[in-house]
Amino acid sequence: MVPLRGFILAAACVLVLPMCQSSGVASTDEPVNQLASRDAESARAATEATFRAGTAALPTLLALRGNQTAFTGGALGNPMSAQMTLEERPGVARDQIVTVEVAALYLINAIYHRRLDFAQSAYLTDINVPPNERTAANTPARVARAWESVARWYDLVRTASIDELRRKNIDPFMGSGIRFW
Repeated sequence: MVPLRGFILAAACVLVLPMCQSSGVASTDEPVNQLASRDAESARAATEATFRAGTAALPTLLALRGNQTAFTGGALGNPMSAQMTLEERPGVARDQIVTVEVAALYLINAIYHRRLDFAQSAYLTDINVPPNERTAANTPARVARAWESVARWYDLVRTASIDELRRKNIDPFMGSGIRFW
């Protein structure tokens, strides 16, 4: 129960940011870190709190690069999609697992698009491949390309505003050939 109380406190801080800054409680770190929770409900709540935090959550989401923990939260993608998020278990290919780092990539894009359901699922695809040959898979190469693009994009966010980038249609995966399925 202690982690849940901490999560609730941090989630409340997202809504009352000035009070949290003066109290020394991190406004978005704890909900973002709860994305790696093995408890599905905690991870799902963290997804929603992180999304609501918006651009304030970006630095902490970027810090999740390389986190290979399986994401248990669901709630990424269109709820009407038939795409399943597979659990980590024997017989499931690693590129079919949504990891915490892929969930972070998804949330960065969701914040940009202002919608948690901006894509069908949290699986990456390469749009440079002919449409009939595309697959939905979080391969190491696709994840690496996505992070390289997000790093370049975040440099732009720090010098401009995300609203300015939205007006110019400069999204986190711009120029990478990578998109969520």
